Amino acid sequence: ISRDEAERARLESEFKYQLDYQSDMVSSRREGEQIGLEKGERLGAEKERREIAQKINNLALKDEVCCSRKVVALRGLILF
Repeated sequence: ISRDEAERARLESEFKYQLDYQSDMVSSRREGEQIGLEKGERLGAEKERREIAQKINNLALKDEVCCSRKVVALRGLILF
């Protein structure tokens, strides 16, 4: 094996290593982005469920107050 062939083999090996490294970096980045996207969607859905529950709770409280006022008003009418 000549010195030129050995140098060429070394350079090809180094180039292959660099390509493999870049490929791994791109794959890792895509995987991280996917994980982040899934986590963001999950957190967004949880937040939306909490907001809906809060709105339902607020509506129930308003309805309860409204009904309580009607009951008090009716009791007041009955008592007089």
